[in-house]
Amino acid sequence: MKIAIWHECYIQGGSDWSMIDLINSWPNKNDQFYIFINESHTGINLIKKKLSFCNINLYRSISEDYKFTQISKNKLLDKFLKFFYVLKIIIHKLFEYRQLINLYKYDVLIYNNGGYPGGLSGFVAASLSRFKRKKNYMIVRNYINKNFKDDYLLLFLKYLSNLVFYKVITVSESLNCNLKKNTGIKKHKFVMIHNGVSISNKVSNSIDILFKGNHKKIGIIGSLEKRKGHEILIYAIKDLLDRKKLDLKVYIIGPSDSDNLERVIKLIDKFKLKKYFIFHKFSENIGGIIKQIDMVVMPSQKNESFGRVAAECMGYMTPIIASNTGGLKEIITDNYDGMLFPKEDYRKLSHKIEILLLDDKFKNIIIKNAKTKFKQNYDSKIMSLNYRNLIKI
Repeated sequence: MKIAIWHECYIQGGSDWSMIDLINSWPNKNDQFYIFINESHTGINLIKKKLSFCNINLYRSISEDYKFTQISKNKLLDKFLKFFYVLKIIIHKLFEYRQLINLYKYDVLIYNNGGYPGGLSGFVAASLSRFKRKKNYMIVRNYINKNFKDDYLLLFLKYLSNLVFYKVITVSESLNCNLKKNTGIKKHKFVMIHNGVSISNKVSNSIDILFKGNHKKIGIIGSLEKRKGHEILIYAIKDLLDRKKLDLKVYIIGPSDSDNLERVIKLIDKFKLKKYFIFHKFSENIGGIIKQIDMVVMPSQKNESFGRVAAECMGYMTPIIASNTGGLKEIITDNYDGMLFPKEDYRKLSHKIEILLLDDKFKNIIIKNAKTKFKQNYDSKIMSLNYRNLIKI
């Protein structure tokens, strides 16, 4: 089977790693992959490195060629004019992408998306593919925050999605419900396949000097977006240190190019906690980092449709504490294979951290149960097999 993957992203992250793990764990090694990536994506080099055996092609996305600015001061008229502007762009791109997509004879096209609707180029590619009578699948990895009835573009994409996509694949039941309610896409088109992660290609044996020492190590991994809840963790650490004298460090692991970075630093300085926090850039050796810390905290506030980091922690045998939001509460069973807390309750988070730091017996039970769940549900080999069974021709 020959599979085309249309990938539109702009910042290296979970969508890239999910695609990498999906292909590297693919059950049939005779299948071939053709990958199309937009030129300005910061994850191109990572994908080329990890998927060097695939045919990789670059294209210019709609967002790279066109800037969507206000056309009219009248909001209703502006929406109306933007709809026809987008329609004009899509027609132009149909001719451009037709030459690119015709380079290969493929059986199936997968649009690897972030949040819905994501980049518009994938809809153009899928339209071309549908014209060639191929089956198209769209992977959606995050929530839509408005209803299709309130937006001309979403209303148009509702009809287009129903026409060109055979199935829409979501990564959690929580996301499944959100998309069924808000996109207008026919409900029978939705299929849920949990993300899976590989723990074999993200580990180095080298020990990072920042993690040396006997102090307790707490990690928070991911972008510094406000929705990730870094402030909640800072409040929890202050509450914990006000109650207990503990030798600990909190490692904020992720890219530092975020508008929220300044806000996070100011809060740390306000509470005089600078000596307890260390910023560490994101690394391809994320498995090596996770294995060196005592626990990972995911205090996400919204738009956490799955929780890839939580699954990785289960696989690397590092306990996870997460907010009970989105897909996280599907992955984690509280006090069994991880711990959950109400997403805005930093005091509850503080007490959960304390339990894991001081109760080794409980911590080891959590780790054992989490590893079992990972093997049964979230290993990338399981995910890839589910995809192969879905799209096989």
